[in-house]
Amino acid sequence: MSQSLSKIIVHVVWHIKKNSPEILKEDRSELYQFINGTLKKNRCVPLRINGVGNHVHVLFILSRTLSIAKAMEILKSHSTNWIKRKGPHYKDFSWQSGYGVFSVSESVSPIAKRYIDNQEEHHQQTTAKNELIQLLTKNKVPFDEQFLLDE
Repeated sequence: MSQSLSKIIVHVVWHIKKNSPEILKEDRSELYQFINGTLKKNRCVPLRINGVGNHVHVLFILSRTLSIAKAMEILKSHSTNWIKRKGPHYKDFSWQSGYGVFSVSESVSPIAKRYIDNQEEHHQQTTAKNELIQLLTKNKVPFDEQFLLDE
């Protein structure tokens, strides 16, 4: 093949550290816009971004020139630097070192989009840890529960 072609849709979720301040509701939309722009600058296609105070979900098409690990390094480091400039509330802000990443087929991407859109409502009924366990279990990702979140 004379060219490299790909379409890899991924759903990633990452959490704040235990002692980090939560992301204030009034700052979330701007944070998601920043993440959107960061994805585009790195030739990824953002499809959905949403979350709650202690974690973020992102659905995007991964650039054919980036690894998942590199994309996550960029997203987490750039968003940390951005949010720390938002004011004293975020002085001690940091993300946990890990993340969850799941492949999403084109046929189920509408379901993933709705899931991400409904984070506020979803988290009225479950914790971030339980949500992560459900995602890992559904996607048959092996894990050790004691190392899931820095709680």
